[in-house]
Amino acid sequence: ASRTPTHSTVVLHGSTVSMAEPLPSRTGKTPVKRWEIELDGGWEECSPEDQAVIEAACADPDRHSVDLGRGRWRYRVEFRQGGGAVQINTTTQRERSLRRWEVLGAEADIDDLLRPAAVGIRRATTHVVVSEEASAIRLVGNLQLYPSLTHLNIFCRWREAGGIKLAENLQHCPLLAHLNLSDNCIYDAGVIKLAENLWRCRVLAHLDLSGNRIG
Repeated sequence: ASRTPTHSTVVLHGSTVSMAEPLPSRTGKTPVKRWEIELDGGWEECSPEDQAVIEAACADPDRHSVDLGRGRWRYRVEFRQGGGAVQINTTTQRERSLRRWEVLGAEADIDDLLRPAAVGIRRATTHVVVSEEASAIRLVGNLQLYPSLTHLNIFCRWREAGGIKLAENLQHCPLLAHLNLSDNCIYDAGVIKLAENLWRCRVLAHLDLSGNRIG
């Protein structure tokens, strides 16, 4: 079988293509955690109250669900064993997908995020944004801990070694659909290494390398 995935968007030079999903602060210092739900009209941020309940439950590695109440409706959020989360209407049994953003700012505690007890948080995390180089290096060296990762955005003037390290760990990202490495400092060697390993990401649909030092 061919090792070449089908990409719907590849950006190498020129302006960065707008992302389909709203991107939380890409340069802030304070880490951001955000839960979103897929409604009929698209993805929307969960209420602050629901986010607090879901985040607290998800942080407990022994907990697999949590109940939410909203007026006459009752919902159950289930954390799937293989990763990801869904919200279920307990009356109609209708399921809606949930996704979790983790924005690692300059003040992010990457050690806390990678601790064994945070396994529930990592399994539920689908979108990661990194704006600090040391956190990016630690993260890509531990991608096997993020089975649900679909979107990875790294904006930290990343150097060549970072691109190579990411390429070597793409085997742990079978669900990765969006990879944004724009505005870093990746040279030809890093891009070549990435190209040699992109076949591992079978569902990759968007790759942005604009703003790097290619060619």
